[in-house]
Amino acid sequence: MSIIPRNKTEIMFIDTIKKAHEFLNDKLNLDTKLDIERVCYWGKDAFHSGCYYGGNNAVVINFRNLYGFSLKTVLTVLGHEFRHAYQQDKGWIIDDGFKSKNSSKGHIESGTWKGNYIKWVEYKKLPWEIDARKFEEKYAEYFFKSNLIKKKDLKIKLDGDKTFKPLIDETEEEINNKFGQENVQFFTHYLDYSKSEKDVMKKDIKSSMDILKSLGGYEYKNGRYLFKWNKNKDIHIKQTKLIEKVNNLENKIINKKVDKKGFCYLTLNQINKNLKKPFKTWSKKAVELAFSDYADLIKKQYVAYKTKELTIRDLTS
Repeated sequence: MSIIPRNKTEIMFIDTIKKAHEFLNDKLNLDTKLDIERVCYWGKDAFHSGCYYGGNNAVVINFRNLYGFSLKTVLTVLGHEFRHAYQQDKGWIIDDGFKSKNSSKGHIESGTWKGNYIKWVEYKKLPWEIDARKFEEKYAEYFFKSNLIKKKDLKIKLDGDKTFKPLIDETEEEINNKFGQENVQFFTHYLDYSKSEKDVMKKDIKSSMDILKSLGGYEYKNGRYLFKWNKNKDIHIKQTKLIEKVNNLENKIINKKVDKKGFCYLTLNQINKNLKKPFKTWSKKAVELAFSDYADLIKKQYVAYKTKELTIRDLTS
């Protein structure tokens, strides 16, 4: 368990989750491990509040996607993941047999359930997920009735805002429908890094450069930092990683960060109205003209992505 609690509420949540984990292990005759994280295993953009890792028999709870939810809900997530542990213990699911991918129908998975191979089914229709949803509250109720927790505490919410998912495809489709898909070109919107963000990056660059200096030195050539090659393979690998890190951070400071909350657009009609020979499609020349002559208009035509507040049903894996 690697999470470091930030306040008294998180301490209480962590202690209660640990108690519930021990209780359910004993109740269901299981021997799962517990891992409480702040950021999801799958990265900063993943939308899961918990998971069960069959490979190391671990129930995982991710705080980042549980902010704003009650303790009762968090323990229900724990119950959901315990049901997956139970499924594996009974041999109904096989951990190394799962595959997943995204499709036009959304996230789909395939795997073996009770001896039958399930091929590419929508996540919510998967038999092991239907089964876990059916038992998650029942397992949580076992703990609620154990006298190890006060009922009033179940209403306490984890500090922080709930997770919102940007509806990228839906928002872009709305603009396409409004102006015509062949008529619209989308452009990335950029934001300036704040002073504090730049200061952190500069500090990281300095510490990396100090290490590079101790490993043999470096030089600046053609706008990039280069390290002085070392025959030692391990040192060479360290130098390569450090120089890549430094150059990436330098590039970030010079440029701007991508705004993931929205985008900009321009239409062919807006360009063509001032041209004697209009463009028929968004060609390379049309895009170049957009950047050179319509940069201000592009920035002005900013669209924020519509968002969806994710419920526990969206977040449970």
